[in-house]
Amino acid sequence: MFELRHPELLALLAVAPALWWLHRLHDRGIDQPVAALFLWQTSATDMSQGIRLAAADPAWRRRVSFVVCACLAMAGPLYLTNKPAITVWVDDSPSMFVAESGATRLALAADELARRIGEDFGGGLTLRSLGDPTKSSQPDNANALSQSLRTWSVAGNALTPPPPALMDRGRRHWLISDGADRDIAEWSSGAALSGVVQIGSEKNNAAVTAITARASASDMNVLDVRVHIGYSGTSAGNRAVNITGVEDPGEQRFELAPGASRIITATALRGRNIEARLDPPDPLPMDDSLILPASASAALKVRVIGDCPGALVGALAAIPKLDLSDAPGQPADLLVACAAAGALPQTDTAAMFFVTPESQPQQFRKPVWSTLAGPLQNIALEGVAAEVVDRPAGTAATPLLSSDRGALISLHREADRAPAVYVGLDIADAAWARQPSYVLLIARLAELVAGQLLLDPIDAVARGWGEEEIAPRYALAQREVDVTPASTGRDIAAWLIVAALLLVLLDLAVLIGTARRAAAPAAAAGR
Repeated sequence: MFELRHPELLALLAVAPALWWLHRLHDRGIDQPVAALFLWQTSATDMSQGIRLAAADPAWRRRVSFVVCACLAMAGPLYLTNKPAITVWVDDSPSMFVAESGATRLALAADELARRIGEDFGGGLTLRSLGDPTKSSQPDNANALSQSLRTWSVAGNALTPPPPALMDRGRRHWLISDGADRDIAEWSSGAALSGVVQIGSEKNNAAVTAITARASASDMNVLDVRVHIGYSGTSAGNRAVNITGVEDPGEQRFELAPGASRIITATALRGRNIEARLDPPDPLPMDDSLILPASASAALKVRVIGDCPGALVGALAAIPKLDLSDAPGQPADLLVACAAAGALPQTDTAAMFFVTPESQPQQFRKPVWSTLAGPLQNIALEGVAAEVVDRPAGTAATPLLSSDRGALISLHREADRAPAVYVGLDIADAAWARQPSYVLLIARLAELVAGQLLLDPIDAVARGWGEEEIAPRYALAQREVDVTPASTGRDIAAWLIVAALLLVLLDLAVLIGTARRAAAPAAAAGR
């Protein structure tokens, strides 16, 4: 059964009879030299008495066929089928990339799925990820299906059951999984699944689950490193871990009991990549190594400009992960400026602007923190002198600390620019500079514009919880589902376009052959 999406374009077929008529007017005569024209005058007169149309040139059939194919292709033909379309939900968690029998579980599942479905894709087949809702594929045959799954990549997000809107009852739904994830198993028990491909048997796997680094209490440039090793399975396993980028690199061997974990400690200098790698490789090599990049622990370069008081500079120097050794010509990560409001610089760098009062700053007894101030709300600023901060033109200001006269601290954001805070507090107040709230406020404001923790930070890289679990612990069930498919169509316009092009090539070949045959007698006479 066929359907046209644009049937009105079939009106173009009206040119077909015109083509046939034009081919009847085609001059099929052949030039023939004669001794004298007067001998043919009578015949010419007789022929002029009522001209008769000649039979149509046979080429009209090819050309009309081309027009028909082109018009049908433009009309959007669909081959309709009532066979249900298929959606295959792909478990693309790390455990599906375990190597078994010379291939990953996902590759083995691809072959099994292709075998069970065969070439009967019904009204079309769609592969959908259970870990990344944006990832899908639509193979049109068994080979393409197998290839799509063999090149499938691991999902970067947590596996989540599909929303009901995607569980269309007019489609058949399949699931491929190893049964290692409890959430998928619970979803499958109640889902309308027409088929399940469960694959996998390997149970033992070790993984580097996390690397953390924290500044040493005795030296801010030295990091205390902890490498976390996790192990799943049913039998004990022996592993070795090699850690590079630390002060005493080398191999450490240990035994892991089923379900056990181990923490390996080391020290490293700030500014190095730290990598932990397990040996020997196991069935899931992608979790056998982990890298904590040097950038995670790198200190932020701070540039101080203007007439900033020594107390402010000292507070900045006391904050871990802030480096005040400003090198000329090198870009800064954080700008700290002290000046009158009208003299503050324009910058694309994250910035802290301390507005120098133009007159004697006033005392505000009870400044109020905004709920948007976050951890800043815990800082008491009773009795601190301040001046109202004017909003710079063209910026979106969010008051963080306000008085009855206006904002004392505000956060400013512009499109495509780093954030900045404007502070109207009297940072030159010597009495306040001796209070813990002074350093704490400076540190929290720096964290706000830098977008990271600066006070006692812990740099870390970690895998998702339970990613090292690969054992197929849960049985996945399927059940008979009544599917009422809607009519679906397969576009066949491409086939008609190919047919039209072939007809053009055929017509061209015939014309060339005819021209060559007509030229042959003249060439022979010329000899």
